[in-house]
Amino acid sequence: MPVVAEVIPIFFQAWQHSQSGPAVDKLEEENLKLSRRINELEKKTRWMQYFIIAIGLFFSAFLILFVLRGS
Repeated sequence: MPVVAEVIPIFFQAWQHSQSGPAVDKLEEENLKLSRRINELEKKTRWMQYFIIAIGLFFSAFLILFVLRGS
């Protein structure tokens, strides 16, 4: 009986590992998709920040050239 008690957990662990392989692959694939999505969102927010800065500079120049010179 002690031999069986030692052998069964080894087989059970090997079976569990063989069953978890596809799940691990699926999780890695999901992780890769999410990291790509995060990179896309970071690029979009970076360009949005540049756009907001450009608008701010444009309106500052407009204010300096037309409003302050006019008075």
